[in-house]
Amino acid sequence: MTSGGDGGPASSMTTQRPLLRER
Repeated sequence: MTSGGDGGPASSMTTQRPLLRER
């Protein structure tokens, strides 16, 4: 969650977008 390459600061967005978590 914290290591969101696509959405770095947008950690809350990663929760809604599972695709970001995969990156």
